[in-house]
Amino acid sequence: FHRSHDFREGALLAVNLGDDADTTGAVYGQLAGAFYGASGIPEAWRAQLAHRELIVALATLRPRPLSYAAPASRIVAAFIAIFLIGGIAVPFGVVSRVSFEGAFTSGGAPFLNLFELFINSIRAMLLLILYLAYVQGRFGESVGKHLLNLCVVRLAGFPISFKTALTRTICAYFLVSPIALWGDLPVPRPLLIGLGVIGAIFTMGYGLATIDPRRQALHDRLSGTVVVYKV
Repeated sequence: FHRSHDFREGALLAVNLGDDADTTGAVYGQLAGAFYGASGIPEAWRAQLAHRELIVALATLRPRPLSYAAPASRIVAAFIAIFLIGGIAVPFGVVSRVSFEGAFTSGGAPFLNLFELFINSIRAMLLLILYLAYVQGRFGESVGKHLLNLCVVRLAGFPISFKTALTRTICAYFLVSPIALWGDLPVPRPLLIGLGVIGAIFTMGYGLATIDPRRQALHDRLSGTVVVYKV
């Protein structure tokens, strides 16, 4: 590159050095291509380029603006996911509630009953976290989001990794964990439902999503993600 005066001359010098000529030519092509631009490459060479149209299309591609999901759609998607996974998680919740009540009604071993409550709560928590982290890290969406044509992406629009999905899910879970614990307390059902709905909307940060330009809930901000409509 330093000893040549144009793209063609430098490319011929590079590939005729011998040995690993294809790699040497590729490295030179990247440097010289950035310096001379596409117009600096001989037209005869460009005409023989494999998949030229595709390369030109990708090079000139402009990302579409992200369409951020409305908070209402996200809340519906969250409830769908909760109801669908409830078939697995509910048995743990039933055992926990029985154990919790037994700690106050039985004269046996309340400590063991409370310990059983704790263990089953941990199992349910891990089950929910691993499920959501896996499906969102692998597919970018939970079942509820898939049904509503939503997906989770990075701020720049790229897919999220399992690590990011796990961080996001843990943040979301611990924001709503007080609501999950209310289910094991002796609270009247109408009051419990009212507190649960209000707490789910605001504690999960969806109140923040209604005023945020990118519709980010609190756990989205903590994990650097956004929920968008799929195109």
